[in-house]
Amino acid sequence: MKRALLTLATFATLTGFLPAGNAIAEEWFTPVTARPIAPVRPVVATDGERHLAYELVLTNNSTSSALVQRINRSDGKRKLAAVTGGVIGHMLKPFGSAKTTNVLGPGQSGYLLLDLALPRAAKLPGRIEHQFVVSSDPNPGTFATRYRTGSIRVLSKPAIEVAAPLRGAGWTVNNGCCTDFTSHRAAILPVNGGLHNSERYAIDFMKLQADGRLVSGPWEDLSSYGFFGDPIVSATRGKVVRVVKNIPETQPTINLPPAHAATAGGNYIVVRLARKRYAFYAHMQPGSARVKVGQKVRVGQVIGLLGNSGNSNAPHLHFHMMDGPDPLASNGLPYVFKRFGVEGRLLNFGDLFDGVRAQIQPRFAGLHSRQLPLNLQVVDFPNR
Repeated sequence: MKRALLTLATFATLTGFLPAGNAIAEEWFTPVTARPIAPVRPVVATDGERHLAYELVLTNNSTSSALVQRINRSDGKRKLAAVTGGVIGHMLKPFGSAKTTNVLGPGQSGYLLLDLALPRAAKLPGRIEHQFVVSSDPNPGTFATRYRTGSIRVLSKPAIEVAAPLRGAGWTVNNGCCTDFTSHRAAILPVNGGLHNSERYAIDFMKLQADGRLVSGPWEDLSSYGFFGDPIVSATRGKVVRVVKNIPETQPTINLPPAHAATAGGNYIVVRLARKRYAFYAHMQPGSARVKVGQKVRVGQVIGLLGNSGNSNAPHLHFHMMDGPDPLASNGLPYVFKRFGVEGRLLNFGDLFDGVRAQIQPRFAGLHSRQLPLNLQVVDFPNR
């Protein structure tokens, strides 16, 4: 009897087929399965909505190509915003691929970046359920085309409130949250034996000059960036648990060399706020750290200088919050800035390195409090 059961299991696995009229007819083969990286937590952004930014790892377990056409979402009772094929095509990236797509080849896996934006007053779902609509080529007739997979838990914990990590006006929010496919949102990294996204809500801050320009000379020269060397201030109070300070500056470049996980952040500082709450400041100038491990810091205290060390192709401050002390092998946590101004959304970031002036669309412009700025917004922080 044991041998007969083993033979049937092997047959189903190898062929993707069960004989017609099988007794358990309610079961179907579901070629693409999904699993979340981590539970999702809400954050209020500068558009006034609560964003639930999360990722699913998709795997095509069949020997056919699978096209993910649509994903219907619900909380188990009410419908939530669906994800269309066009969005999926821009936000799904197979592992090892340089391009996004909504097609997974046989045996291929990839990660899908998703965001659910809800009105601030809307009831927060306890879970997000996903109904995948998938077509397979070829489909042997035994593959389901509409089924549920990848349920994710929603945590109601509020985002962490922090002060500004920099001072002054004209800071551009690069690689920010939540709907664009950026290097931070897509940082699903295999570190220390697991998949993590510590950079889910990370921001790379660069500063425009008073005339609206990013650089005052050749973009390859560090001296062309007027904010190079600006003070970085602690956005929270807490205890310093990590300091790296002796990594040399990186020359501004278009294509970065492969980075070692341990040195990707360049010179950095990690501050522990509380249990499973850590602030990360990266790419500082060599030797500029003004704190040491074990030291307590206060809000607004200068802790280092903005630089270009590590995996960086132009001077900036990389800032994010996480649930562990490891910059990459942690889970990124949502945070909001206590108060700041928004000038608008930057329309021509890529052109700024040629010395042109910034073009800013004044959407959501004005004073904001307890919110997270969105990708490509230009923000003003208090001077002290």
